[in-house]
Amino acid sequence: MKEEIKIEQFNFYELYWDALKDETNENIADMVTHICEYVFEDKDFDFDDNTMQVIWEDLKPVLTVQKQAVINKKKSVKYDRIWKHFAFTKSYFNKLKLMSLNDGGAYIKAICEQAFEGKIAKNLPPKAEKYYTLSRLTLDLSLTRKKSGSKGGKSKTNPKKTNPRLETTR
Repeated sequence: MKEEIKIEQFNFYELYWDALKDETNENIADMVTHICEYVFEDKDFDFDDNTMQVIWEDLKPVLTVQKQAVINKKKSVKYDRIWKHFAFTKSYFNKLKLMSLNDGGAYIKAICEQAFEGKIAKNLPPKAEKYYTLSRLTLDLSLTRKKSGSKGGKSKTNPKKTNPRLETTR
């Protein structure tokens, strides 16, 4: 019996955001929903919009490599080392599904702008604001871990100081 692997998160690369950031909120939400359905639910379909279909055709092979790495229980994929990214969790997707396409696009923009540009979003639609605030809890943690990992995961503790009373002099 084959063990079914459930994917709970994937790396959302800056490359994805670069391809989407100039699109409408509706198109952003639609594409990210499609990406999540492909990764989390193994669903795939074509877009009616030619621009979105072209973007999808370029993103799908990268997503496929990511999915295979998780299924094969590999630690990371080559793209992790060359592209800036953050962990996009299933909870972000679950929140996205609760919003209209316009609000969902604003929500995704807020997450990506924080992750890739360090900007904290303001003046979001109420529902997007609510879910963005909740998502920031895990996003901030993900970004902190990423930053620590890029430095070799060094501890921020001070080195042990010797007690001057214990030192001997000659």
